[in-house]
Amino acid sequence: MMTQNTSAITSDERTRGMIVHLVAAVFTILGALVVWLLHKDKPGFAREQATGALNFQIGIFAVEVVAWILGFIIWPLGLLVGLAWLVGVVFAVLGAVTVNKGESYRYPFGLRIVT
Repeated sequence: MMTQNTSAITSDERTRGMIVHLVAAVFTILGALVVWLLHKDKPGFAREQATGALNFQIGIFAVEVVAWILGFIIWPLGLLVGLAWLVGVVFAVLGAVTVNKGESYRYPFGLRIVT
C-alpha cells in the first residue's frame, strides 16, 4: 500500500479514513469488507485505510475461527475468540484515532490478501 503525505490529506479524507476503522471496530470483517467495496475503485487515502482494515480483520477472523474450533477440543482455548475480537477492536480504534490526526495507519500485523 502506498502511504500518502500527511499534508496532502484533506479533512474529508481523514473523516472517511476514521469511519473505515470505526466501522471495522464495530462490525469487524463484514464492516471492513463493505467499506472496502465502496472504496476499492477510488484511489486515495480512504482506499488505503479500507484495504489495511480489511486485511487485518481477515487475519483476526482466521484466528477466531481456529480458536473456536480448538475451544471444542480444549475448552480454555475457546477464550481466545474473545481475546482476538478485543485485539481487533483495540487496533481498529487506534487506527481511527491515528487517522483522525491526519496520519496514515498501518496495522502492526495482518495478512496481505486484498490489495
